[in-house]
Parts: sequence; structure tokens; C-alpha cells
Amino acid sequence: MKKCLILLFVLLCTQVYSQQLQTSAGVHVISYQLEQGNAYVYLPVNVVAGEAYSGSIALYPSGSSKHEIAKQQEKMALNSIQIQEQMIPLKNGAFSVKNASSSETLRLQSDKGKLLGQNQLQFTLRRTLLTGTPISMPTHIANGVNSAFYGPFDGDVGNTRFTANGQPIKVIAESPVQIAIRPETLSTTDATIEIVDGGNTYQGRCHSIYYTLKVG
Repeated sequence: MKKCLILLFVLLCTQVYSQQLQTSAGVHVISYQLEQGNAYVYLPVNVVAGEAYSGSIALYPSGSSKHEIAKQQEKMALNSIQIQEQMIPLKNGAFSVKNASSSETLRLQSDKGKLLGQNQLQFTLRRTLLTGTPISMPTHIANGVNSAFYGPFDGDVGNTRFTANGQPIKVIAESPVQIAIRPETLSTTDATIEIVDGGNTYQGRCHSIYYTLKVG
């Protein structure tokens, strides 16, 4: 009986998770299936040596009620990712890395410091910044699909505003040579795009596909 109780205690205290790394449309996506739900970390693939870049974190807690979902999100948010020397709580939502290199190790840690997952990321490393270059837009953007835009940006998702037909869309990753978005609520078949990055404004048009894709 004592052995059974000890085994049950170990099972209850062990956090069950899986992890996956996917790279597409200029974005590294690291997904973690945690006990409380799913967490996603987004990073740009194209960076500039020695320059800053930034990424974002999205949490999709599980639960059958608003109260349960809120509790699960609270627990998930206690975990952190580590990249270079930075410890970044999942609750932060966005983060910046100051000095880009050709590869990075990203670690997921619990609030107790336990290593939950680790990924080695490879980046396309450019040696120079883009200056005076018009941005390159994809022909289509779609709900639930990552899309990259290339051009001279400042590498900080925190001061970049992206809209499609005036509707704000979150920028999930950025470097001095690209930004990436993941729309969730597009509702038209053609979109006028506006990107405000620091003191620069860029405009263009894309076809949009507004089917709904369940996330998390």
C-alpha cells in the first residue's frame, strides 16, 4: 500500500509535456504541450549578426469553464523560457534578444527551476542591415497561418503596429530584416496593409483568406 501511495504521489507531481519545433514562412515556432494547456514561442528565422531581434509567447490554457481556464493560465504563466542569459516568464507575452547569433539554445523551465524542454535553433544570419529597401509582402495572408514581410525594420515587436483594412494584427516576431504575423480574425478577401515601425510607415495590398483555424 505504501509503495502505491508513493507511486501515485510521483505521478501527480510530474508535469506531463511534449515539445515540437517547426520552421515555416520565416518563423521558428516552438510548441509545448503542458499539463495546463499549450504554449507557443515565435522567433524570426532571419536575423542580423550582433543586432537585436524579438519574439512573442502565446498561451492557450485548457479547461471547461472560465474559472478553470484562468487558473490553468495562471499556472502556465509561472514557467519561463531561457534564451542566452535571459529568463523570460511565459506571462510576458513578448521579449527581445539583444545580440543575434547563428544559433541559440532555448530552454523551458518550471517556476522551481526544473528543465522541461530544450531546443537548438538555427538562424539565417545576415551581416548587414537593409537600408533604403522597400518591403517585400506575401501575395496572401490567412487566418491561423504565419506570414513574413521582409524589409528594414528595427527588430522590436513592441513598437510595431500592423493593420489589415484598419484592423490591428499582432506582430509575433521581428528582426531588422523581417516581421512576422499570424492573423486570427481576418474577414475580407482583400486587405490594405499598413505597417508602422518606429518612425517608418509602409503600405501595400494582399489577398486574404479568412477561414477560421482553431488554435491550441
